[in-house]
Amino acid sequence: MKRRMLIILVLVILTVGISVSFASDALKSSDDFTQAINQAQTENKNIVVIFEQEGCVYCDILKDNTLIDSRVIDELNNNFVLVFVDINEYPELASEYDVYGTPTISILDSSQQQLGRIEGYVDADDFLEMLQGV
Repeated sequence: MKRRMLIILVLVILTVGISVSFASDALKSSDDFTQAINQAQTENKNIVVIFEQEGCVYCDILKDNTLIDSRVIDELNNNFVLVFVDINEYPELASEYDVYGTPTISILDSSQQQLGRIEGYVDADDFLEMLQGV
């Protein structure tokens, strides 16, 4: 009985350890634009805004291909504040940044001035090139 409990305890510890290591590789993001601006100002970082909408096939492909690349995750987590904005929930914000289709990616400084923009899907290499060029 003690041996069985010890094995279960070891398995639980290993599972928690593995979960923690994967969590540290996760992409940090928000869906609160105002919070992202405040965070960017506090941390002296630029903001990556990904304008999206439900049912957008290329938004899903962007998330499934580009935003899971470890190089992209590292670059975004270390040097930017990432925020997702649904254009149907915040049409005034989409209009302010001339977003008419999704995905649209805007890089803003902490005072909300646009530094770069990509309209449509972009692969990890091109996305990194844009991020590192700002």
